[in-house]
Amino acid sequence: MHNTDHMATAKYVFSDLPTSEGLSLTEKFSQHSAVSFINELTYEGYKDVPASYLFCETDGCVVPAAQQKAIDVIEKATGRKVDVTRIPSDHCPVVSHQKEVVEWFVGMLEKGRQE
Repeated sequence: MHNTDHMATAKYVFSDLPTSEGLSLTEKFSQHSAVSFINELTYEGYKDVPASYLFCETDGCVVPAAQQKAIDVIEKATGRKVDVTRIPSDHCPVVSHQKEVVEWFVGMLEKGRQE
């Protein structure tokens, strides 16, 4: 897949950033594998280890209902609750909400030490 409408992409992917910054970032995108959206999952790693999920509440690409559905699938398949952390973020929190992403990772590491 090729990104042909940078403005629309910036609107959905980087909605928490100023338009000019989101646009600049999307102009650097090359391609995205369309196959990644349609290929069958070949390994369900969440069945082997506890799952954590950073839920981006204002994501315009993977909307909250789709994120919740994925969490529900994991919980049903494993019989375990997914450790969910919710943040008010767009699709790319590693760009727009770096502090929250770092805090989430540190929190997961601390939980891992306690188990």
